[in-house]
Amino acid sequence: MTLDPTLALDPATLASLRQLDAYKPGIIAKLVDSFITNQSRFIDEVPVLAAAGDFEVLRIRVHALKGAAASLGALHLAAMAHSMEHAAAGDQPAQVLTVLTALRAQFELASAALAAWAASPE
Repeated sequence: MTLDPTLALDPATLASLRQLDAYKPGIIAKLVDSFITNQSRFIDEVPVLAAAGDFEVLRIRVHALKGAAASLGALHLAAMAHSMEHAAAGDQPAQVLTVLTALRAQFELASAALAAWAASPE
């Protein structure tokens, strides 16, 4: 089954990124790889941060995830991150963990779509 990246990613953002890659070949692959690696680690840390009550660090990190996701066109993931950011700002561990399930699923979808898109020539 081939994954259609436009289901998880914003086509306008992808088009802009393709233009950037024309000026700096290979940048898309680097950005996508860095995003997937770094944000995957963060998502794995969320339960630990929530359990420790470290909501300020959690809020800062999820804010970074939100921005990174949006800049790569993963707008649904950015929206999920916004929800978690709001929960973290309110020191709501149960809500953070509730959002985490959906956020993790959306991250997996967006990551697969980004990887497939980055590997395609156009």
